[in-house]
Amino acid sequence: MALGEKDTEQAFRRFQTGLAVSREQVHSTWGATRCLSGLASVALQTGDYDQAGLLAQECLNHARKAGSVFITALCLNYLGQSAAAKGNEGEAIRYHHQAIQMAWDAEQLPPYWMD
Repeated sequence: MALGEKDTEQAFRRFQTGLAVSREQVHSTWGATRCLSGLASVALQTGDYDQAGLLAQECLNHARKAGSVFITALCLNYLGQSAAAKGNEGEAIRYHHQAIQMAWDAEQLPPYWMD
C-alpha cells in the first residue's frame, strides 16, 4: 500500500489520482510509472490478479521508456506473481527469472541477496 494508507481501497484511489496528475498535469512518465507499479501492487494484495497483470504490463512499458531498471524488474516480478496466482507456472518462472537477471545485471538486488 501507499505509505501511510490504512486500507487498499484508499491506497488504490491515491495511486489513481497520482496517475491522473502525472499524465494530465505534469506529463511525467516517471510519475506514471511509479503510480502504475503501486496500483499493480495493490491489485496483487487484493487478489485481483487479472487487473494486476494489466497494470504491471502497462507499468513495464512505461518503466522501459523511463529507463528505470528497478521499476522494470519490479513490474516483471508483479507479472510473475500474477501469472503464478493464476496457475501459469512456466510464465511466472520466466517473468521472475527476467526480473532477477535484470536486477542482478544492474546490481539493484536487495542487499541480502548479495551476501
